[in-house]
Amino acid sequence: MTAAHRAPPPPPISKRMQRDIDDPIPLKKGVLRFLEDPYHKTKNPNGIVNLGVAENTLMADELLDKLPKSLHMEYEDLGYGRPNGSVRLRTALANFINAHFNPATPIKADHIVATNGACAAINTFSYTLCNPGDAMLITAPYYGAFDPDVSHKSGARAITVNLNGRSPFEVDHIEALEQCMSKCQAEGIIVKGMILSNPHNPLARCYSREVLEALLKFASKHNIHVVSDEIYALSLFDHHLNDADAEEPQFTFDADNVDPSSLHSSSFISMLALPNLVELINPELVHIVYGMSKDFCINGLRVGFAISPFNSAVLEGIGGNAEFSWVSSITDSLCSTILEDTKWTNWFLLRNQKKLAASYLRTCKVLDHLNISYLPAQAGHFMWIDLKPYCDKIKDLLMERSGEAPKIPSQTLFNALIEHKVYIAFGEAFHTEEIGRFRLSYSMNKDAQELGLMRMEQVLKCITSGDIELSISPDEEDIYKLSKTLDDVCLVEATVGEMIPQNERPEKKKGPQCIVS
Repeated sequence: MTAAHRAPPPPPISKRMQRDIDDPIPLKKGVLRFLEDPYHKTKNPNGIVNLGVAENTLMADELLDKLPKSLHMEYEDLGYGRPNGSVRLRTALANFINAHFNPATPIKADHIVATNGACAAINTFSYTLCNPGDAMLITAPYYGAFDPDVSHKSGARAITVNLNGRSPFEVDHIEALEQCMSKCQAEGIIVKGMILSNPHNPLARCYSREVLEALLKFASKHNIHVVSDEIYALSLFDHHLNDADAEEPQFTFDADNVDPSSLHSSSFISMLALPNLVELINPELVHIVYGMSKDFCINGLRVGFAISPFNSAVLEGIGGNAEFSWVSSITDSLCSTILEDTKWTNWFLLRNQKKLAASYLRTCKVLDHLNISYLPAQAGHFMWIDLKPYCDKIKDLLMERSGEAPKIPSQTLFNALIEHKVYIAFGEAFHTEEIGRFRLSYSMNKDAQELGLMRMEQVLKCITSGDIELSISPDEEDIYKLSKTLDDVCLVEATVGEMIPQNERPEKKKGPQCIVS
């Protein structure tokens, strides 16, 4: 035998990395299924249509026209540059925030650290604020990637707070947060902060000023940080839904005649915009995440921002580790040029909002036709829909055929949709405990959207008639384990609230009930 054959196996990878590898992330699994065979109109027409990833391709033509013209490399761009982002980029972003977020205290370049994506900004906030084992609270449902964003590298943990029918957009859901905080304190868990997304992912609605103030008062009471992810801040469209041309926008405006106020909906209030912030909480506890992926439709360029206007220690910590989330000089320069062109930016954002409104209205028509309930959206690239009747039918069909019902029928429905070449994100990936909730994206061109919705309709009709092959997913046990045994989850038995058919809000809500596991 050779020396190589006699050599002992290499030492194992770190326990820390193995823990991250073993961590089930259903949202990631769903995306990977789609990416194995993505639809393309000409290159892969039988591929999987994406109605699940929050990726806006409505403005692709406009971007492909603008970006090549905006890439102007200078000698200085060939060097390392600043790991926390160039002064030029951070100044341009500060000016953008001041123009569109209505901050009570103007944002400066020194308040900002650029990162390679908003997920990196969340991760670096977690790493800066938390010791290993410390916790961040997040009310469910929430963006499924917050879990690894919080825990990976930092060793912190995301604690899910379910609301038992209370809406996260009503003040009374604070009671569930209080119950969870009490449980954490009783178990010796140190809570360092809470994360919210505003506009919300996956519910696609905005927090009112009243609720934002209540959340800040809760955080102040317990002296914990608040990280507000506002990456969909300018993907608002509810103020365009009643426009005369809402369903078929005409785009009669150009870059020279866009009124910036037309971009702003009263629905969205940034945490930075609260004039009484200092009366609600120590401002040093308030931090913002933003990025270029959603409002500017450039997910792949990976540019995010950690914003902390009032806490120099947090900024110093984030900036001191910025080399691990460094934005490339090419991307830094490109995004600087885009943000500095304020006329084009306003034109682009308004055009995007109107396209989102039209695409949303088209989706609502299909859902109404199919009698599928949904939560009316105000912003974002998606909507929260209810496919529970089809999940119930799946349970009945599998019981009749095999004598075994799936623990998570929405996973079986998800697999059936994937097999018929359409991807929709299932609710368990967002920590909902309501069976049958899905996040349906609509921010794609009309042809792909119509094809994806047609394929979804065909699957749902086949389920209703029973004319479809179904099987319990091999991934189901992992997802069931995730939903039932997440480490240190505060279980407040959950529903998001009655789904809203035909744009009618529910009137009755159940009170929260804390279930200590």
